[in-house]
Amino acid sequence: MKKFKKSLATIPWLIIQPSSGADLPAKIQAIIQMLTMFVGAAAILFLVIGGFQFITAAGDQENMRRAKSTVMYSIVGLIIAILAYAIVTFVVQKLK
Repeated sequence: MKKFKKSLATIPWLIIQPSSGADLPAKIQAIIQMLTMFVGAAAILFLVIGGFQFITAAGDQENMRRAKSTVMYSIVGLIIAILAYAIVTFVVQKLK
């Protein structure tokens, strides 16, 4: 267990230290980058799932509608994540 805790302490985004006001924008940007990566990966995963649902729908209108909805919402989620990242990056740059 000690070894596990020590390995977690080496991950930079898990290290919690008192920060000065100058570090705050950089930390916020790092957190947003990490969250954007997770949201982007989830959106791509759901895009693939929606494509698979569409392929396996076999002409059933309800399954095709559900697959199209999954694809559409995953693309919308990806666009929102990209816009959120751009907005936060813009604001952090203005804070520096």
